Parts: sequence; C-alpha cells; structure tokens
Amino acid sequence: MKKQTSNVWAGIAVLISVLLLIGFAAPAAAVDTGTQTSPPLLPEEFYGTATLDGAAVSTGSVITAKIDDLVVGTINVTTAGKYGDVGTFGERLMVTYSIEGGMITFWLGDLFASQSVVYEPGKTVDLPLTFRSDAPQLTVELLTVPNEVYLDTDDSLSANVGISVKNRGLSEYNDQYDITGKLFGINFTLPVEDTISAGATVKYNITVKIGPSVASGTQRTGDFAYSIFLRGSPQTGSQTSEVGSDAWTGTRSETSNVIAATTLTVVYPTYENVSATDFTKDYLKITGIPDGQSVSKFTIPLRFDPSIAVYVAGSLPSWITVDASTGLLTIKGIDPVQSGSEIVIPLQFKSVSYSGKSCNLSNEGGAISLENAAGVKYKSGITQGSFSQRAFTPKVNPSLWASSSAMSGTPISVYITVSNPADVSVENVTLTLTDSSGNPLWSQANVNFGMYQSYSYTASVTLSQSTTLNLTALPYDGEATAALRPVEIISYKLEITPKNKADWKEWYGYDYGGTEKSDGYNKTVLYNNYPWLGTYFTTNASGYVSVNIDFKGKESEIFGTSPYQKYNLSYYSYSGDWNSIYWYSYLPAGKVGEYPYTITLNRNGVSTSVDGVLTVREVMVDIKVLESKSFSSSVTTGDVPFALYSRSDSDKSTRSVEIALSSGSSGRTLQGLEYLIGYPHGCPEQATSPMLA
Repeated sequence: MKKQTSNVWAGIAVLISVLLLIGFAAPAAAVDTGTQTSPPLLPEEFYGTATLDGAAVSTGSVITAKIDDLVVGTINVTTAGKYGDVGTFGERLMVTYSIEGGMITFWLGDLFASQSVVYEPGKTVDLPLTFRSDAPQLTVELLTVPNEVYLDTDDSLSANVGISVKNRGLSEYNDQYDITGKLFGINFTLPVEDTISAGATVKYNITVKIGPSVASGTQRTGDFAYSIFLRGSPQTGSQTSEVGSDAWTGTRSETSNVIAATTLTVVYPTYENVSATDFTKDYLKITGIPDGQSVSKFTIPLRFDPSIAVYVAGSLPSWITVDASTGLLTIKGIDPVQSGSEIVIPLQFKSVSYSGKSCNLSNEGGAISLENAAGVKYKSGITQGSFSQRAFTPKVNPSLWASSSAMSGTPISVYITVSNPADVSVENVTLTLTDSSGNPLWSQANVNFGMYQSYSYTASVTLSQSTTLNLTALPYDGEATAALRPVEIISYKLEITPKNKADWKEWYGYDYGGTEKSDGYNKTVLYNNYPWLGTYFTTNASGYVSVNIDFKGKESEIFGTSPYQKYNLSYYSYSGDWNSIYWYSYLPAGKVGEYPYTITLNRNGVSTSVDGVLTVREVMVDIKVLESKSFSSSVTTGDVPFALYSRSDSDKSTRSVEIALSSGSSGRTLQGLEYLIGYPHGCPEQATSPMLA
C-alpha cells in the first residue's frame, strides 16, 4: 500500500495499520439476510444487451445476479448478445431479495459486469451489461472481526478488524480505491492506493481503540458493527469505471460483544530438592485465559535469592525471551504467543550448593504486564513459587585392580574404575594414585560425573619395592573416598614345570609313532595338513611372554615360505601354573618325515623351553574310488579302466597297493573313508566323531 489515512470523529481514535499479503486466499464471509418480512418484496426485472470483450455473449451462456455472495437471480442467453425480452410477457432476469437497497452485481461465470445497481423492488430496467475478461475486478472477500471484545484494566476497549480485498480479474489493478464503513456507529474512510496483481488478495488490518469511556462490566450486542464497502476510482477498462459514487461493489457486516476485563493468574514455578550439579526444570504459567482470548504480549519479573539458586539458560519457545541478572529474571512474550487456557514457559534452575537452603520465587513488587493483540491490558494475580536446595555431600566410589606381584623396575598396569552412585551429578573430582609413602604415580583432575555415571582408566606404573597402591577421589566441596591394592615386588619366575608337561601330554601330547623325547611333546600330522603346537607354563607375575618356535632350520623344508608364517609370538600371562601358548601353522606340512622342534619362552632375561618331535606322515590306508561302471545282470565279464596315482615324494619300498571291487552301498561308502581317516582327532570329542560317523 502506498498511502493510507484515517479520520477521527467524536473523540474516538481509529488506529489503522495495513499488511500486504500477496496470494493470501480468504473465503468470503456469509451475509446475514435477517428474517424476511411479510409480504415479500417484489422482484426487480432486467433485460438488455450483453457483450464480452466487445463481442456478443454467446447463446447458452448463463448470466447470474448477486447481492454480496448470494445468488438472487439467473437467466439463460437464448439470443446472442441479448438477455431477457422487452415484451410484456417476455422472459427477463428477475432479482428477488429480502432487503431493499442491496447492491446487485451481474456475473458471467467468474466475470462480473462493469454495471451494478441498487436493488429497487418492482422496477423493470433496460440495463446493457458489458463484461471484460481482462479487466481488474476488485471485491471485498472477507471481513474478520472478533466475536468478543474485552475491556482492559482501564476499562478501555481495543479490537482488530481484518479486511481482505481480492482482484478477481485477469489483469493488474494499480490505482486508488476506498474502504468505507462504521466503527461503533462512527463513519470512516480509508483511501488506499495499491497495486494488486490478477488473482491476488490484499489484507488490511484496522486497530480500533476506545476508552476509557466504556463502562466496566458492560456487555453490549450490536455496538461494534461494521459495514465495509469497496469503491474504485475511475480507470479506463476497470470494472469500476461505470460505478457511481454511491454504488458499492461489496458489503460485509459483522457484530462483536463487549465483555468486562479478565483477571489472569501468574503461577510461579516450584523447585524442590534441587542439585548443585544438574539443573531442574519447572514451568512459569499464565492461567485463566478464557476461551477465545489470548495473551499476545507480556512482561513478568521473577525474583530469587542468588546465594541459593542460579538460573540455567535453556531451550525456549521462539516467542519467549529471558533477560537474566543477579537475582532477577525478566520474562517477555513477543507477539505472537501461544493462546488457550494457559501459557507454559519452561525455566531451569540449579542450586548454588548442597546446603539445603530455600527461597521464594515471585515478582516481589515488580510490575506484571499482560496484553492481548489489541493492546488491551489484563488484570493479574500471582501464585508464589519456591526453591529448595538438596542436602547432599558429593562423593564417588573408586576401585582399582593390579597384579598382586610385580618385578622391580618393570611397568605394571593398574586398572581404575570410578563411579557416581547418586542420582545427581558430581563435578570437579580429582583422582590421585599414590604408593604407601604418598609418592604420586598417576592423577586426573576436573572429572565430571553425571548421575550413575562411571569412568575407567588404565595407568602404567613402575615400582621398586613392595607397596600398597592408594587411589583417592575428592570432589570439590565433597567427601574424599579411597581404594587400596597391595603389590609385592618379587624375583621373576618363568618355567615349564614337570606338572605343566604332564598336564599338556595328558591333554594334547598323543604319540602316533616316531622317536619319543624325554619331554613327551611328540606331535603327528598328516601330510599336507596344518599342525599346531603348544605348552603349559608357570610364572609368578602378569605380563607378556615372548615365544619362539624353532624347527632347527627345517622350517622352509617342512612348510615352504610365506610372509604370514610366524615363528615368534607374544602371549599375555598371569601369575599361576595354568598359562598356555598355542602355535598354529599358516602353511600345511608338505614334507613327510620327523622334525625335532623346541618351544622357548622368554621374559625379562628369564627363559625356559621344551622339546618335541613333529612327525609328518601319510595316511596309513590310502583308499580312493578310482572308477565306477554299471553292468547289466546278463554281463558276466567286463572292463573297468582307471589311472593309478603315485606321490613322487613317498618311499615306494614301504608302500603297497590293493585294488578292491565292490558294488552297491558298500562301494559308495568307500568314497567317505579318506575323509574319515583324515578327520582331526586327539581330544575326546574329536576321537569319538569318526566312530559315530
């Protein structure tokens, strides 16, 4: 809108603000036609020429007469370019309405004519109608008024009125027009100069304020009535170009009631047993908002004792701001705000300490301001809130584990776990690990624990003498707690004892022939299979042990070479006699024979070893299905040719070949014998598998 003015009558201020909303679609408001009087009014009849863009309106077209949005008459065009007949008994466009003086507009589909007339019952009018498909067509689409208007604390009245104007034509309107009406019986005119695109809607908001002349508690019906009209100034080609100064293209009327001022209640939040490390959320509420009303702007002060409570900024609705200063929050609602029976605002506080103190939450003389969208102020009352601290001494539970024995000068790992057993946070905790003389070994400062939260750490320490490790946990302004773990400094022992050897031989050291060694660590593997070796060992301190598997330089002869074949390993051991190592060959044993080996363990210059023999042999019974052939029952002799397979690396002097013929199920069973013979064995479950198969 380029320009707008307002008039003042009889001491009543009419404040007008305009908002342009292009493309805003608004339904037209229905018109209350009232109760039809008796006898009914006579119709008004129309006939004449009808043109569209200068050409005759085609036969079969329908011309409709409307008053506002109500259809009050229709006629079919039976002769091109004409509607109705001048003859006494000829058909004419008959308009019937319940109220005299309404403005009649004429429509051809969605187009309305440049002509419009006031309804005069009983007349017959020769009215040429001209329609333009490309002309602007301005209409008042919607008048929006509040159903109820509320008095504020000063018994003043304020209300917002929305008026929507739509260009129904196919071309842009760029000129002046007037919005004219009555507010509380006082005439006003709003001259508007605007540009409205074809099909677009423009919305104007008018704010009306009257007071303090309105009596408190008075309810009036019909005092707040509007009649809004649209009139376009002359413009070539516009649909208003033939409209007289007192001929209106649209009328809308609505009614509002005046209701006494409302008292709203501000309910301050209540916080109980609040932690000093974690905030608590509660809600400031504005309650008692009647149906159909809303609070669009407010300012609420909240005072508290800053030595007891502290405000924690958090997520707020977009229409809320909180200004925080020492001991005071100023909460403001910015238009538009939530409407309904109450407004709820989340606020977060935490305690300054765990002293168990409390304070009140209220405005304490600060001014509370509550307004609706029209600037009307509500009366207010308050419900005081409160805040109480939690009485709690912060502490955490530490624990630690380390090997009970260690070697002097050798790093050991200490495993630390600290947990918060409470449902409140514990902050600024200092963790310290010392020996029995108080010498610091490890520390961690400013650790913050959420409720029920735990942290784990691994510390590497080196001890020179037996001591007791002491882990202390001290929260800021809290209680210190501790955990202890004695560690003995010992001379390191690493050995494969006779018991280790006996246990290993009992479980894994099966002898399938070959040279028996004193240690009994004989191991047999079939040719082209993957061997594994190992042993139990005993040590008195936890840590990694180096392992070497030595085949006396025969490694490549037995297995060939691969970057993935490893003969040096590292195993973690614990204090005790049930430690074990396992070596698995990545490559198959590819050479038949007996191969002595040694397993050597080493740590910190202490070593031990065990000897054994790895025997690589062929399958004792080498059975293969070489060929199969079917014969009919009438054949008494037949040939079954096959090729013999012989390994080049085998000792042929010790081999024999037996050829067997078998038919039926026994013949098919031979195909599985090679797999069963080569099936892994040694442990009880492996030994019984071929038997079950």
